[in-house]
Amino acid sequence: MVRRNYLVGAITILLFCQFIPIMQSQQLTPGVELECDSSTIEIEVYPSANPTGVVDCTLTNPSIHFEDIALQYQGGPLSIAGPSSISLPGGESEEFQVTVRGENYMQKGSFQIQIDATVTQVNGVPNPNYDTTSVNLIVEILQFPGLQLACLDSVLEIQVGEEGNYGFSVMNMGNFVDEFTLSIENEEALNNLGWTVNQDINSVLIDYFRPDIVRIGLFAPNSISYGADYSSGDDAFETQSLTSNGTIENIYKISLKATSEYSKNWDGYLLSETISCTIKVIQYPEDSTFSSIGDILPSTSSFMAILVILLSATYSNSKRRL
Repeated sequence: MVRRNYLVGAITILLFCQFIPIMQSQQLTPGVELECDSSTIEIEVYPSANPTGVVDCTLTNPSIHFEDIALQYQGGPLSIAGPSSISLPGGESEEFQVTVRGENYMQKGSFQIQIDATVTQVNGVPNPNYDTTSVNLIVEILQFPGLQLACLDSVLEIQVGEEGNYGFSVMNMGNFVDEFTLSIENEEALNNLGWTVNQDINSVLIDYFRPDIVRIGLFAPNSISYGADYSSGDDAFETQSLTSNGTIENIYKISLKATSEYSKNWDGYLLSETISCTIKVIQYPEDSTFSSIGDILPSTSSFMAILVILLSATYSNSKRRL
């Protein structure tokens, strides 16, 4: 009998010792642990993008109790979606996803979001202590490039040999400040046709969703000829016309190319745009001038006719007096 009691006691002690590691790894008081696999969430917001980011998190119940855990999210201007609550037995964990959503065209920047996990019930009974843990994450709204060009004048009119300038609007359609390099794509063709192009600005730094005005100095050709060969400037010459009074009108185009500097490091996609604007060059006919004194005198026949009229008038007056 004594040996049997010893045997039962030994078995009881052995079983108790097996559960000691489990109890040591779990706490007696309620609690909760929260971890996420990344501290940063990146979101693309270019026009056709899906402006969302996802992070995987793990919720753990480190206690020996069955817990109901509430989850709350704080994201400022960002929308956050995730489970509102999770129930866990003691010592158990569960993974869940948190989705953060921005808006297309949002300005580049960083935002902090917070996830709170609170033990609301323990073994089905409200938890008076509301044990809480929190995780803070950074959401990065990524930059994207954008560009839009426009001609300020529908048609710029200039006379031969005159100086003028053409204005272009360069619009930063991206979500952060960007530098745009500028070039006249058909400058060589314009030079071949007698133009002089003065481009003082090679790049502009423009704030997001803002325009900048770029003006290009131009000197028109000193003269133009009707029916001349303009093939050396095909990229600049458009049409020619001659009016009834001898005025020659040539239509040219000037092409501006702008390239986003940021786009050179943006997923290998180079963003550039070219726009062509119209210039009309007018050459009026030379003014008529008298070449000699003879040009201002009437012809012999006209002179004789005038003389006859004057003599006839004089003779008529003389007869009246008599």
